[in-house]
Amino acid sequence: MSNDPESVTKAPKPPKKRAVKRDIFVVVLIILIVLPTIPLSLTSLGPIGSGAGMLGTVIAVMAVRTFGLAKGALVSLFGALVLSFAPLGLNYPAMGTMLMVILGCICGLATYQGKESPFVMLSLFVGITMVMPNPLTVDQLDHGVTVTSDYILVLTGLMLLSAVWGFLLGWLLLKKLPSGPVVPVQREIAMTYGATLALLGGLAAAVVLTWFPNTAAGWVILTVYVIVVPRAVDDKIVHEMRVKAVHRVVGTIVGVAIAGAIATVIRHQIPLILLGIICLVVALEFRVAGRPYWQYVIFLTPGVVFLTGYGMEADQFGFIRLTCTIIGVLISLAALELIRRYTIPWILRSKEREAADIAQRA
Repeated sequence: MSNDPESVTKAPKPPKKRAVKRDIFVVVLIILIVLPTIPLSLTSLGPIGSGAGMLGTVIAVMAVRTFGLAKGALVSLFGALVLSFAPLGLNYPAMGTMLMVILGCICGLATYQGKESPFVMLSLFVGITMVMPNPLTVDQLDHGVTVTSDYILVLTGLMLLSAVWGFLLGWLLLKKLPSGPVVPVQREIAMTYGATLALLGGLAAAVVLTWFPNTAAGWVILTVYVIVVPRAVDDKIVHEMRVKAVHRVVGTIVGVAIAGAIATVIRHQIPLILLGIICLVVALEFRVAGRPYWQYVIFLTPGVVFLTGYGMEADQFGFIRLTCTIIGVLISLAALELIRRYTIPWILRSKEREAADIAQRA
């Protein structure tokens, strides 16, 4: 081993190489996820409807990474079907409300096993697309989506095809990059997490589906799932949720301001959509790199604003998203106060009993 001082100064370079490889990997993965939209855009769906199934691809990739091939295939199928039938919540608000309650409970059960990530992401997607379903045609983009049997049939076909593609990507990813260790969560924490998501998600869905259908109000549900965290106890969970709430609001405000400024200069749909994709790529890179959460949200917000409205009325979507984010943060912090007062003492007592039982057995 050399004692040359230059060899010491060159030591930090490998992380940079790994960072470059990671950046390339993220970009390639995003390209592969979007790839099926190219041939689909040449069909009767066109460029609008071809991208609707990408949500199923994302869920399938995460499912295979989390559960492996066999169980991952079942979770992928479950996600595709849930995303396909979620828009029926517009016609039947009670059904949509129950769906969010069930998904919240599933997230709690999966957290107990340390495998909640695909179900949490699925719930995010459902919360958004159930309230404002993805348009499949230009006419639906201009006049809104009417959820009919034909719409559900086409959407189901798209989601199933996308899930198959996502399963293949997940399989390749699993071979090249094995998943990390599973980290289960204490039973009482998982129960609290699932109950909180079920209650807040169900209440938000009931209000939004009844009084604000076909709007971006589904971001209230998304914000709840982002702010409520399952992997901290004692004062840490209070601290983490409060910090994340502040980062979410600050990042959203700055992101909306950026989106509004860009939308005043660029009025054409295609450039705004391209900018939205670029912003999402940068946001994902920030997330993977472990950058502060508010930086991730700053880039995520313009991307979602531009793509949610397909480049149209970006200022309106930005304002609605900011409003819904603040509402979601407030109800999440209200739930946090209840958790702090009543649930955390119960969790601590349970841990003490378990520690005492282990001591007695020893």
